[in-house]
Amino acid sequence: MADVDQTGAAVIIDEPVADVSFADWTSPDGESFSWKTADDWKKAMDSSFQFERGFQRKSQTLSTEHKDAMAQLAKDRKDWEDGDKAKYDRYNQAFEKRPNIARAIAQMVDKPVTPEDSYERAQGYVDEKSTALEDRLAALETKNSEDTLERERESIYTELEGAFPDFNRDKVTDALGKLDGNDLRSLVEMVWKSSMYDPAGAQERAEQNLAKKQGVGMLPVGGGPPKRGAGSTDPKVAREEAMREYANSG
Repeated sequence: MADVDQTGAAVIIDEPVADVSFADWTSPDGESFSWKTADDWKKAMDSSFQFERGFQRKSQTLSTEHKDAMAQLAKDRKDWEDGDKAKYDRYNQAFEKRPNIARAIAQMVDKPVTPEDSYERAQGYVDEKSTALEDRLAALETKNSEDTLERERESIYTELEGAFPDFNRDKVTDALGKLDGNDLRSLVEMVWKSSMYDPAGAQERAEQNLAKKQGVGMLPVGGGPPKRGAGSTDPKVAREEAMREYANSG
């Protein structure tokens, strides 16, 4: 600042310089920045530029990593849908068709089976299968016995048919069935008929059957039919005598 002394000459007086900033800036959010010199401002700009470049590089890296992660996630999801999800969907469809199985599994998850329960179930299963096997073996033994009995009965029937022309296997089979069925009335009737057996009638039927066997109108060897015996008063003895006489006549 210039002043005038007493002589009238101009005199320069040094005064304090005002504190003036080289540059000022206020951010959009209201924060103020000030740089006193151009060098300070340049350093701030360089720092800001470096920060921005670093931010951009970091953002680019994160963006690439995000894209890769999303692509991997999409691949994993597709693999899951094609693999485990498809399998679980089949399971769910099966459970929907069989709700009892779904309830059983849910119950097992809610109340896990103890080793004791598993042992009891296994023991029950073994007992059930053992009983079924025993029943099957018993049925096979019964069938084998029945088959053996049938073969023996067929052999006896064939033998008796050869020995007695009037042997009737149907009547014998019917009588045996009544014996097996504990038919008391039939048993009593059979005993009664046996006690009333007529030896003479049996002998006559034997002679008739023999005549039929040798031919109609032909007489047995010996000039005539076998003579009738006097018979016995005991029905059992008389029956045996008639049978022996019939056998000897052949």
